[in-house]
Amino acid sequence: MISLLTDFGIKDTYVAELKLVLLSHGIEQVLDISHHVEAGNPRHGQFLLQSVYQRFPAGTVFLAVVDPGVGTKRAPVAVHLDHHWFVGPDNGLFSFACKGKTFHIDTDDPLFSPQCSNTFHGRDIFAPAAAGIHNNVNRFLKKTVGLSVVRPISFVEEITALSNGEILHIDGFGNLVTSVRNQLLGRVTLELDGKIIVQSHSTFAEGGDGLFMVPGSKGLIEIVARERRASDILRTEIGTGIEVRIK
Repeated sequence: MISLLTDFGIKDTYVAELKLVLLSHGIEQVLDISHHVEAGNPRHGQFLLQSVYQRFPAGTVFLAVVDPGVGTKRAPVAVHLDHHWFVGPDNGLFSFACKGKTFHIDTDDPLFSPQCSNTFHGRDIFAPAAAGIHNNVNRFLKKTVGLSVVRPISFVEEITALSNGEILHIDGFGNLVTSVRNQLLGRVTLELDGKIIVQSHSTFAEGGDGLFMVPGSKGLIEIVARERRASDILRTEIGTGIEVRIK
């Protein structure tokens, strides 16, 4: 299986072009994780990929393209971790996989077209590389020393007088996924942009008016509003800092 994660959206032809490359290599089992990573934000892609990859079967190849530095000297890499492969740019997108084995992708290999676009390495480098790995063709992989780690995600796991967290993701319903573990629900208050969230409930339906916290499905506390978008109420964004205090 090959799984796709990009910031391409679905307005343009880019996702289809990735899939056409995979089809040309005989790969038909392709699963979309998301194509709505915040544009040009590898760290957001890192969180989404990190939060879900372990649910996939061993041998899955993750083709991940969030690449604001496309065409520059940042390296094309493949990383092997926990019986999974990750293929994409070495720009922090795979920081969570730094304990894996990292390989440089040699684009001089005949697998890759000599007419490579400097603005679409997803199609011309990463998709063929992912297909090659899936098909057990690995001659283009050259062992390297490791990944570039750019701000790996830190989760708030224990209660202290004051800890710092952040908004890692805003889902399609406007719920704010924080970096605070569910185990702290009911024991902490969260403050961001001067707004303090105190109330917590086990379901969305239990909440009244205003903002409250619920245990998120990714094991992280979410800031939500019943039948409203918490992101609109707070006018916040991915990466906004959170102060976590003992209740």
